[in-house]
Amino acid sequence: MPFVMKVTNPGLELVFADSGITYSYIGRAGLVSVAQASGGQVTKGRGVSTYNIDWPGDILVALPVKANGTTSLINTSKSGNTWTILVHKGTGAIDANGFDIEEATEVYVFGTPGAEHGWGGWLYDASRTCVADLSRIPLTWRARASMGANVLSWPLPGGVGVPALVGWPMDRNVTSVREVPFYINRYQARGWQLNGGNLVRNIYQDRWVREDGGASPVDLIRPIDAILIDAWNLN
Repeated sequence: MPFVMKVTNPGLELVFADSGITYSYIGRAGLVSVAQASGGQVTKGRGVSTYNIDWPGDILVALPVKANGTTSLINTSKSGNTWTILVHKGTGAIDANGFDIEEATEVYVFGTPGAEHGWGGWLYDASRTCVADLSRIPLTWRARASMGANVLSWPLPGGVGVPALVGWPMDRNVTSVREVPFYINRYQARGWQLNGGNLVRNIYQDRWVREDGGASPVDLIRPIDAILIDAWNLN
């Protein structure tokens, strides 16, 4: 029995097919807590927001990109069927040590096909493996945000109501400032932020450490291909 089902975006790039697993929208993760940057006189780390969602299969996380502060996915982990998602979302304001003030945000979650629900809408491949639950909104993407090394900005295409991204910069930035008799070594990462009509990799401070010696400066901006979706219909 042949299986031929393919969907492409306006750029004729494949976004959906019966030949591979399709992630579908399973809902927003629920907010558990918002913690501000914390630490003592020697070291301090950035704030973090924690979210949970239950799903038996694998997930992908999409986060909205906003103009008021930097957004970045920190980590996902699973215990049983419960996924814990750690996110950094700054308000645009910073504290006395240069850390973003943390706030909650929307966390859109897509999952692999779960338990069959009995009313159809399942797509199978030629080996009769379920590859998509068509009763849910599939993860179809608007564009690929492709940025080379040392490129910090990408023009957002027109007509996107709620821009959200799957994929986060794995960049690293280190600076060191002498503060007698110590050095303040600042370890920074990058997340996404909107600036006008552009998607920008923006620095946020991940942690600082008070040490006897100064750290060597680093500014590593790696190539990245992230997936842009329009989350206007994700509730």
